[in-house]
Amino acid sequence: MSKIIYHKNCIQHEAVSKTKRMLKKIEKQFGGFQGTFYCNIQLTGVDEIDNREVKSYIENHLNDLKRKIEKQLLQNEKFVNGEVNEDYEEGYYIPPFTEELKIIEKLNEVGSFIWHNYPELEVKKTEYILTTNSAEEKFNEAIFHFHNNPVFGFCQEYFAILENGKKKQLYPLTFSSYDFENAKSVGCEFFSA
Repeated sequence: MSKIIYHKNCIQHEAVSKTKRMLKKIEKQFGGFQGTFYCNIQLTGVDEIDNREVKSYIENHLNDLKRKIEKQLLQNEKFVNGEVNEDYEEGYYIPPFTEELKIIEKLNEVGSFIWHNYPELEVKKTEYILTTNSAEEKFNEAIFHFHNNPVFGFCQEYFAILENGKKKQLYPLTFSSYDFENAKSVGCEFFSA
């Protein structure tokens, strides 16, 4: 059984509600017990995220279709690499292809709907001015601040704002005190309701 729900911080708007209804309709038509469609998705209301999720399901079904076609073509080969094909069966069984194509077409409609109908979201910003002097102290202060004041939103990007006004993006895996050498503040940009 598919799980199509809203993310706990979902940005609610009419388009995300319709997207959920469209996915539920696909699940009802092609899913269920022994069905060919299954998805586990948490809709966010952000077009980039939801569209990427739907695209991954389209790619999965395209890969399944490719495997089924290759298997069907291999079954209809009398000889494979100069040897008799043990799985040889003459004729093609097409119904699984058409069902996969229908699912892909419906998912593509959902992706297109998301792309064209989700509202343009305003990027929200938060900034915290650092009060300490050394890079190590600024690093610890920033960690302490965001630990005590977490940001709730999607597509979060953190920046160290330098004394010359330029932004230096902070990456989670390489985040270190070195990033705060000339920083006066730290900020975050994100999408939220």
